[in-house]
Amino acid sequence: MSPAEQLPGKSPRRIATLDGWRAVAIFFVILDHACQHTRFHEAFWARLGNFGVDIFFVVSGYIITSRLLEERRQTSAINLSNFYRRRTFRILPIVVTYLCALLLLSLRIDLVDFHRSELVGALCFFRNYQLAADVRGIFTAHFWSLSIEEHFYLLWPGLLVLLGNRRALFLAMAGAVTSGALRTFELIHPIGAFQHMRGGAIILRTEMRLDGLMLGSAAAILLTDPRVRTFIFRNFP
Repeated sequence: MSPAEQLPGKSPRRIATLDGWRAVAIFFVILDHACQHTRFHEAFWARLGNFGVDIFFVVSGYIITSRLLEERRQTSAINLSNFYRRRTFRILPIVVTYLCALLLLSLRIDLVDFHRSELVGALCFFRNYQLAADVRGIFTAHFWSLSIEEHFYLLWPGLLVLLGNRRALFLAMAGAVTSGALRTFELIHPIGAFQHMRGGAIILRTEMRLDGLMLGSAAAILLTDPRVRTFIFRNFP
């Protein structure tokens, strides 16, 4: 892999290596869903969907942070209004179109079970918390991961601007460790409000699933350091 494929400040808008990881993530998620309700679903290889989502989160954290850092390198600033405008026009039209189609189908086809609470949760990007609280809805269940990413997009760019690279790196690494530890602990020993939750539902909550996004962000910040890049090129040509 060439330096141009991997590093902030050097990479094109599409990175072949990361596209490969996306393909792996998609395969794991599709395999997991395809094997549900079959005799294969208990097999380890058929239960890698969550790992696939984690890969997506790491890649997303890396790409978003890399682009923000590249913008600051080129212009000496990060334009948050432009960032949020781009995210809004990229995501919201698709979301609104999908939800409107579901709403229309639910009015005409009894098999499409779609409730107003799902519409609000998906449109306002807190569907993951609804699902964690056992608010069902198969046609909007996939919004849980998008909701987590949107929470990340809402908070992280501003923190990156406010803190600078060094403190943002510390926050990203601390956030990754804390989120991963919290999720592991609550899965093994659920306490308080989490005790009533359906098995595994707590991993849908944003604070329980930030580790991948934070790891990707930390990697992007680290790769802005010439010493880190030199070490990688020397040891992993």
